[in-house]
Amino acid sequence: HELLAAAMAVGGSFTSEECFPYVGWIIDRLSGYQAKIESVFQEVDSFLGQVIEDHLKAEGTKQEHEDIVDVMLRIKREQAQSAREEEQLTTDHIKAVLVDLLLAGVDTSAVTVIWAMSELARNPRVMSKAQDEVRKCIGKNGSITVENMEQLQYLKMIIKETFRLHPPGPMLLPRQTI
Repeated sequence: HELLAAAMAVGGSFTSEECFPYVGWIIDRLSGYQAKIESVFQEVDSFLGQVIEDHLKAEGTKQEHEDIVDVMLRIKREQAQSAREEEQLTTDHIKAVLVDLLLAGVDTSAVTVIWAMSELARNPRVMSKAQDEVRKCIGKNGSITVENMEQLQYLKMIIKETFRLHPPGPMLLPRQTI
């Protein structure tokens, strides 16, 4: 979790070089920002390398479902036999796709939750009704399980309305409340 937060912070911020093209890299080096970028990059690269290595070790075992890493590794193996070297999927390509999936998935989920909470704060009646539904569902247990998620119909409607009003895609047109 901390690694993803650090990667998002570094990836989403401006460097001095972007603001001052000819001398910004000096500022980034002197301030230590360049070292921070490189450190986060090395941590992410190491983590993703370990994920790929774990999948390679598990290749001989029977799995119920393939995940995205398994699919990309299978494509890489198949291409190694048929495609030219410059057209082959590499480990770096796989890592790049995984970074996009991890960072984009975390960011859009967090933004969606923030929008849902904002809309609930603006509509106390809706929030109260959602809270009542959750309290009835979980009872004294204190936690929501997969089984009782099906009972949270009102909460599902809130989530769908949040997606309608605030779609996670940044370039989509804004929606209006009816």
